[in-house]
Amino acid sequence: MALVDPHLVHGCEVVLDESARARGLLEKVQKRFLRRALGLGPFSLVAVLFTETGLEPVGYRRVLLAIGYLLYVLRSPCVYVRLALREIVDLDQRRYTTWIGRLRAVVQALPGRVEFPPPQDLLVEARVERLMGDVTRCMDKALQEEIDATDRLELVHGRTEDDPDGGPPRRVVRKLRHYLRVYNPGHRKALARVLLSSHNLATCRRRYTHNSAWGLRCRFCGEQEETVSHVWLVCGGNEELVAARKSYVLDVLRAATVEEATRIRSLGPTPTLQLKALLDVRSFTSSTAEFAYVVQELAEAVGLAPLGADQVGEQGEGGGVV
Repeated sequence: MALVDPHLVHGCEVVLDESARARGLLEKVQKRFLRRALGLGPFSLVAVLFTETGLEPVGYRRVLLAIGYLLYVLRSPCVYVRLALREIVDLDQRRYTTWIGRLRAVVQALPGRVEFPPPQDLLVEARVERLMGDVTRCMDKALQEEIDATDRLELVHGRTEDDPDGGPPRRVVRKLRHYLRVYNPGHRKALARVLLSSHNLATCRRRYTHNSAWGLRCRFCGEQEETVSHVWLVCGGNEELVAARKSYVLDVLRAATVEEATRIRSLGPTPTLQLKALLDVRSFTSSTAEFAYVVQELAEAVGLAPLGADQVGEQGEGGGVV
């Protein structure tokens, strides 16, 4: 992204994004690049591109850089630069078209409600810093609301991160997540697809085309809906899948602490809860990513269940991993 970002933000301090169409071209490039880097499909949710990497959407980033430029001018030791800013503020107060007026329009057009300070307050460094903080909070709130609003991302709902200062775990909206540090790119992308609902199982592939019991039937056993938790922890319809699961469980038991293993067992025979717990533990993230890759390749080799198959059985999921 370091090679792409300079092209996306070039000149943003001078030419503000008053045209949504022009900004959309930059957003399209950013989304396409991040999806490719993460290994996600073209229909993956946009918010996860930023919550999982810690990056800022280019629309917000360009606004924040413009506000940062205003701070740079306020802090400049050159008296002529500060006098020029005062002149612009004075012209804005007299209803002339100015850079300040354009910045106000861009900030007020952001999702959410960000209060833009009166012209004279723009000469106060602390007030401009507060404006930058307001825009950042608005951005994070919009991203988190998009994540919380969809059941496609149930595996990352309620996720917390360790506090580097030793405090209790807390929710962090944007951060480079630990699983994106997995060394093997194939394993890393396979795990990202599972977490971010861009995998090749039926609940993702046929979500909007054949979202019915017979359309979502498991390709391996043909008895349950083909969810991630079912295929990873329950399904016994494929010998290679069962063998890979056993190997993964052994890796988990070797790497997990007593407390981690006890916590996973305490969840009982509920595959979805066990799956979320397994995905949260960092000590065996590499093993989890490798298993995600194996499942992905097996599913691709078998192919989706035929659309004319019988409907899924009435019984609910059962079983577990440890």
